[in-house]
Amino acid sequence: LGLEAQAPAVIGRPVHVQTVRFNPFLLRLRLEHLEVAAAQAGQPPQLQVDELSLSLGWSSLWHRAPVVRALTLTRPRLSLSRTAEGHYDIDDLLQRWQKPAPTSASTEPARFALYNLQIQDGRVDVDDRPVGQHHRLSRLTLGLPFISTLSEADEKIEVQPRLAFDLDGSQFDTGARLTPFDPKAPEQVHLRLPDLDLAHWVPYLPAGLPLKLQQGHVALDLALGIEQTPQGMDWRVSGDVGLKDLALQWPNQTPALAIQALNLKIKAVNPRKRQLDLEQLQLKGLRLAARRDAQGRWDWLALTRPPAGARQAAQASASASAALPA
Repeated sequence: LGLEAQAPAVIGRPVHVQTVRFNPFLLRLRLEHLEVAAAQAGQPPQLQVDELSLSLGWSSLWHRAPVVRALTLTRPRLSLSRTAEGHYDIDDLLQRWQKPAPTSASTEPARFALYNLQIQDGRVDVDDRPVGQHHRLSRLTLGLPFISTLSEADEKIEVQPRLAFDLDGSQFDTGARLTPFDPKAPEQVHLRLPDLDLAHWVPYLPAGLPLKLQQGHVALDLALGIEQTPQGMDWRVSGDVGLKDLALQWPNQTPALAIQALNLKIKAVNPRKRQLDLEQLQLKGLRLAARRDAQGRWDWLALTRPPAGARQAAQASASASAALPA
């Protein structure tokens, strides 16, 4: 198959598909029993999907951008292993995806539209080898009506928003309110986490983060609203975010930031419009440690600068552009 021949060059892993079906008139593609191999030969597949169904829209032609009418993943199963602190058996894939993209004169985000995304009965198994523990996220159900950078909404919405799963035996469900898409009654999805201990997840954070989390608790009570506007479909997030006993440190284990309590009331966040409307912010017990080195550089300001390699590449690109004749 062409997919199996080209996949290793794209993702760096062998890919096997048992059955491929494509309807050129309806632009529908269905892959059955898709497998992505593990990094080491002889190991079980890293990813298995019983069925992947994708339907493209003819509107991709006049939008001059991919418009996916529907994407469904049935029984996807992902196996992950934490091999050491901050390292996983998918490090090769992460390094490939983190490579700088080719420079482009355009600063606009990629143009695409994805409608009716569904994940049915998904599962993620994590083998934490350093501590000898196993974690399982099972019965994963995800429904997203759309993800789009296009202003037009000209595809039929059939999926209700929902996120549900079991994590190590604990059940979670957003509890979407199932109502028709109506401007007067927008969809609402609720996300509630009364008290999540962040320290429990510290071992699973990437090793290259500029700041290290020591401790902290987070509480969420958020509502995701989806509504139809004259410009298309809009996401809107509102609700409360709470942090307590948060402590961050630098890689050399010196204190960086501590917060006794932070309560944030969000009136509205609209990613498409790049809008953030905060109603209230309460901060208690803030302790910030800042240091300046012998060259006069502040440690916090260093976080806002790109890595040295990225700066050198940008300077070389600018020099090359300046050398070209007008």
